[in-house]
Amino acid sequence: MERRSIESMSYSVDLCERVLAYRNAGHTLQNTRDTYKIAVSTIREWEDRLKRTGSLEANTPKRAHKKIDPEKMNIYIIPMLVQ
Repeated sequence: MERRSIESMSYSVDLCERVLAYRNAGHTLQNTRDTYKIAVSTIREWEDRLKRTGSLEANTPKRAHKKIDPEKMNIYIIPMLVQ
């Protein structure tokens, strides 16, 4: 199977809500899995996230953008070019 990024594999909040509503209506995990074709582990993760945070919004990683300081780069690279 081709590896995909996490973003491309995320489900809409609307779908998560419908799946959990179906599950809360008394259906088993296996029945929910078969109906929506979503892994049991994913359904459990959504239930845990809703219980833990009160929201089904996906956790998006917050990354700092890193830049190279041009002054430091020149100090490092210019001596290499002179050699």
